[in-house]
Amino acid sequence: MKMRLLSKNFVTGALFLFVVLLFIGIISALGVTPGRTTMNFEAGLEKEIELTIINNEHKHMKVTLFSTMQDELNGSISLFSDSIEFQPSEERKIVRYMIRLPSDESRLRPGLHIGEIIATQIPEFSQGDSFVGATVAVVSQLYIYVPCPGKCIDADFEIL
Repeated sequence: MKMRLLSKNFVTGALFLFVVLLFIGIISALGVTPGRTTMNFEAGLEKEIELTIINNEHKHMKVTLFSTMQDELNGSISLFSDSIEFQPSEERKIVRYMIRLPSDESRLRPGLHIGEIIATQIPEFSQGDSFVGATVAVVSQLYIYVPCPGKCIDADFEIL
């Protein structure tokens, strides 16, 4: 009985190690910092925000950038560049984007509004080659908190 349990733990551990080693190249290829920027809503605010895209493997790669913003603030994020290219000697690059908030707060629902800046590594392959595989993408979140007009209570209720 003990031997069977030991054998099962060994197989589980070996399988876990294999999966980790299989995906280690994907995990360490691309990074972004900060992972999240948080700000309070200010009517008419225009603010430039910086991100750092990290090339952990020091390899030549192209990265495409795009942004998303949900609900009423859709279109509030403007990227200064939609792609960057890394040389093997470059470990990191600074990327800037602009957030433009509306001047009328009354049309926004109170609470959290989430935007994302997504950096995706573009796979490289030569002309005529077929490509089957995965690509790496990292996300930096933008949290904007819109205050409640007047007095309000924000509560969470969890049943465990």
